Amino acid sequence: MFIDSYRSLWADGQQTQRPAYFLTWLLLLACIAIPITFGLTSYAPDISISLIKTIVVIACLILFFDISKFSIFVLPLILFARYHHPFIMLGIFLFLSFITWQVFRGELSFKMPYPLLLTVIVLTGINGLMKSVDFEAGRFYFEFTLVLPLLVFIIFYNLNFKTNDIRKQLLVLAIVASIIGLLSFARYLSTHQVRVIMFWGKTQQNAGAALLSMFVPFVLVSMIDSRGRLKMWFYLSLLLGLIGGVLVSQTRGVLFSIILTVIYIAWRDRRVLKIMIPVFIVGFVALPTLVLYRMLMLFGVGAEVDWSSVGRIQIWWNSMRMMPDYFLFGMGFDSFRQIYITRFPIAFIEAVHPHNIILRWIFEYGVFGMIAIVLVISKIWLKAHRTVVVSTNDKWSDNSRLLLTINASVLSIVFAGMFDCFLTDIRIVLVTWLFMAYQLVLSNRIANEGGRG
Repeated sequence: MFIDSYRSLWADGQQTQRPAYFLTWLLLLACIAIPITFGLTSYAPDISISLIKTIVVIACLILFFDISKFSIFVLPLILFARYHHPFIMLGIFLFLSFITWQVFRGELSFKMPYPLLLTVIVLTGINGLMKSVDFEAGRFYFEFTLVLPLLVFIIFYNLNFKTNDIRKQLLVLAIVASIIGLLSFARYLSTHQVRVIMFWGKTQQNAGAALLSMFVPFVLVSMIDSRGRLKMWFYLSLLLGLIGGVLVSQTRGVLFSIILTVIYIAWRDRRVLKIMIPVFIVGFVALPTLVLYRMLMLFGVGAEVDWSSVGRIQIWWNSMRMMPDYFLFGMGFDSFRQIYITRFPIAFIEAVHPHNIILRWIFEYGVFGMIAIVLVISKIWLKAHRTVVVSTNDKWSDNSRLLLTINASVLSIVFAGMFDCFLTDIRIVLVTWLFMAYQLVLSNRIANEGGRG
């Protein structure tokens, strides 16, 4: 009775343009404003704020019943979060939204892509949790870098978003990321503090830069495709904000990954190269203290030793020496920092992780979990890549062009992960799995429409 009555209310609302439309948007605005407000403060009491957000979201669900719009505007809040409580609430909100949406559609079933591989990842992840030296830290990484991203991946895959909805989601995320980049660059200009990304903790500038770089392909192609000078300048400002944040971070691996991104997109669109070459030249010439100094240190130029590069090489070598002991079943989530210092107490730098995502996956999941993760990412990426190649040979479409930018983003973050462990950072791994869900959705859509998208 309850469900039937609300189904009829939903149907009536569709026909009458939803009588509670205005109130619904007010509630949705509150749902966004409350987490942002408390995410930007240094004091965020857990229970009261979580309760308020839960009430607001439930009210939104009852009146709104549109998880696609709900997720488009709520997910970007993770970029503002200083604490991890919003991530927990995000998972609960998305799950409640998804279940509610399925109930009112009269269908509770869902599809799981690559079920065997995902099962192996979860099982080896549970093993990694049980083996953690610090169980609390292990549980933290298990929840936020495995359970929540997989939940988002499966939900977004099943929702089968329209191309326009995906574009909106990416635009909202890109705007937030660009604002963070602009604030970081403005801080550098006013204080000359480099290696600082706003809303990211100290020593987390590399991860912040990596996240900013993931939106460069979408913004770049959107700028090229924009019709009208106003749109072009809007996307250009977003692009400059993203690149400015990366330059401030001095993260060379991320900068190289952006170059790789441009090359990948230029493989299908030569205009990208023409636009980005001047941007890189300006970056290298106008901001030498941000980029060139770090580059020259690689070749021993300058008064200081590049301990970052030297230390990474030592960490990789020492990790390979430890590998035989942990190759099959790993050492447990976030256990590297405790075990490494006991094995190599006089290392050049303190190693909290192996600075390579493949090595970290082996140490945390074991070789079987690592292979499963690599297979999922590579299978999805190759399927999307082949879809782009086939569709653009036939006709360049909106879907295939958007898919090309997402492919570039995933390629970029995986490449950057060869020099750091970005894919275990909570925000980055969540966005990466979100992008992979979009890759599958767009690939399937293009295939179903005969390659034209």
